[in-house]
Amino acid sequence: MTRAAGLVVGLVLSAGEYPKAVVVKKRKAKAVEEPERGNKRPKINYKSVERVFMGGKDYFNLALVGAFYPDS
Repeated sequence: MTRAAGLVVGLVLSAGEYPKAVVVKKRKAKAVEEPERGNKRPKINYKSVERVFMGGKDYFNLALVGAFYPDS
């Protein structure tokens, strides 16, 4: 840091104004009636044996490559 920059930083920090005091954040008014939130993602049971298989013909070979070479 140059000497001039050190002097400026020292002056700013030694003046009582920096950093500024507590900032009061305004809150939004709470909605009178909150709309019902639906699930954005469907729940998937990965243990289920009744799930429909969505992979292609090379799915298992690529899954094995991904298991042994995770960075690829």
